[in-house]
Amino acid sequence: MSWPEKITGTGSKDPPGRPILKNYSLKPAWGTDFCTGPSTPGSYPQKTGWKIKTMEAITKTLKLDISPETAFQKFVHDLNAWWPAEYTWSQESLERIYIDARKEGLCTEMGPHGFRCDWGRVKAIDPGKSIRFSWQISAKREPVPDPDKASEVQVVFAPTENGGTLLQFQHDGFEKHGPDGAQYRDMMDSEPGWTYILECFRSYCSS
Repeated sequence: MSWPEKITGTGSKDPPGRPILKNYSLKPAWGTDFCTGPSTPGSYPQKTGWKIKTMEAITKTLKLDISPETAFQKFVHDLNAWWPAEYTWSQESLERIYIDARKEGLCTEMGPHGFRCDWGRVKAIDPGKSIRFSWQISAKREPVPDPDKASEVQVVFAPTENGGTLLQFQHDGFEKHGPDGAQYRDMMDSEPGWTYILECFRSYCSS
């Protein structure tokens, strides 16, 4: 996954137009095969004898002129139609990105030449109302195999008085990403981060 250049500051190290694609598959338990790509987990401090400082969550809201049920459907089941290709490994060659909308279902990207990467897992889901999933992507654009080192995203679709939706977004647990967590949080809280991603969703809902 290549973050937009405004986020990284230095841009991607991958050759332009030629993302390095390798297959990744999340497994139920740490210690099983996870990927055939960068296989060495980050050497983050272990939680032994000290407490990791909790970082402030990213929170955002969107007002949508559609019902919560419709907003949920579009966010979860229509992910492939609105998710920005800039936030994928495959970029312009992306074939499909989707969420298996059930508890423990995988969040998956499909790319060219049989490329597949599982980048998260559904932790909780209440159809038409909310979804929470792990964000198993590091600040270096590499999959995070250990769920204990992944942050989490929660999206709540609350009804408004006029029949619309107040989308309440939260991305928390950045401290679990280790030494890069604080910078990663700032990147994703910037204008080209979640603000841009959610604006892509707003535009899709308005089309």
